[in-house]
Amino acid sequence: NLYLNCKRKSMSYSFQTHYPSSAHEAASKAVTLYFANHTEVEALLLTGSCARGKASIDSCLDFAVVIRPEVLAKKKFHFQHHWEQFYSKDKVLKELRQAGRYSHIDIDFIDCVFKPSYHGYTTRADEFEVEIGNYLVYCEPLYEKGGYYQAFKEQWLPYYEEKLRHERLEMVMGYLVNNLDHIPLF
Repeated sequence: NLYLNCKRKSMSYSFQTHYPSSAHEAASKAVTLYFANHTEVEALLLTGSCARGKASIDSCLDFAVVIRPEVLAKKKFHFQHHWEQFYSKDKVLKELRQAGRYSHIDIDFIDCVFKPSYHGYTTRADEFEVEIGNYLVYCEPLYEKGGYYQAFKEQWLPYYEEKLRHERLEMVMGYLVNNLDHIPLF
């Protein structure tokens, strides 16, 4: 089990937020103002290609709206409904939709409660590591209040304790080996 015994290296990521057009930047500001005016919103994160500095004129704007779990469970539909009304009527957001072929806004409402789940040797990996990466590493916080979001960064970065790392790697390796074992030899 060479792979399971390898030591974790400290990694740092560097990227620069980039808006490919003035319409993208103006839309990002409008979205930030919209969600900053909601008392239940703990943070607004710019995610995706704009956050990583890889966007083009055709890129969409991706956001994650961080809301405490007890509020999100009760009001997710409310937030989605009101967002859709704002999105369809706001002039700045309409200009973004006209800027490029895929230039629209994608919104995820999240609570930042990341839970690893089990996957066996025949089931693919869950979204655990992807969520941590997208919402804690490869993003740009545009708005934060209090310390709710920051507490999750402190909890999960740099990722997780050694025992959980080993368990997660073992599950992935079992899945990969099973798939490799099913490839016919020539």
